[in-house]
Amino acid sequence: MAAPGTSSHLQGVADSANPFTLVFDALAAGGTDLRGYPLRVRRAVLEKLLDGVGPPLAVMPMTTDGVAARAWLTGHLEAGIEGVVAKRVNQAYLPTHAWRKVKTRASAEAIVGGVLGPVSAPVALVLGRHDERGRLRVVGRTGTLSRAVRAELGAMLRPVGARHPWPPVLAPARFGPAAPVEYSRVEPVVVVELMVDAALDEVRGRTVWRHPARLLRLRADLRAADL
Repeated sequence: MAAPGTSSHLQGVADSANPFTLVFDALAAGGTDLRGYPLRVRRAVLEKLLDGVGPPLAVMPMTTDGVAARAWLTGHLEAGIEGVVAKRVNQAYLPTHAWRKVKTRASAEAIVGGVLGPVSAPVALVLGRHDERGRLRVVGRTGTLSRAVRAELGAMLRPVGARHPWPPVLAPARFGPAAPVEYSRVEPVVVVELMVDAALDEVRGRTVWRHPARLLRLRADLRAADL
């Protein structure tokens, strides 16, 4: 099934300063329940319904071309597009997740500014990067670390007292939970390489990673000042 949208169309929607409503399925039309029909039929109905309709409505781009899908995965990370959703074109609509979300991921470096759990065996890392003024800002956290990695990092991290760019307790908006986040501050000198997805949030005007990052490795070849 050919897709009506292209990667340029997708980028145009993402770059627009005005909000869009992206419509990706039609469950009913003209009094007919379409949920039992295959996706290819529902898609054709959707395109007909929205033919000629302009902003703020737009049809979600769709393709059966693997090359185009891979281009969407890799070409729109900076726009904050999280990935693609894969569905079977011959499948009826199901109320459960009968599809697969493939997330866009990229590697990134960050500075360890704090840890969750003991410094000697951290459960997770609190990550920072320098802003345009050279100030170290919280950008996210890692997921739970393996026991082997905890021991390796624990041997490299050093706790610090009052001389640290971050407060002793982090505001909940920086991580997402309802309660303030208690953590241990460390000397912000250790650099790590991470796997992150494209989901970003704005917190007090700064961009942060919405989801926990996955630690790939320590970067002993990099200094904090290199980032």
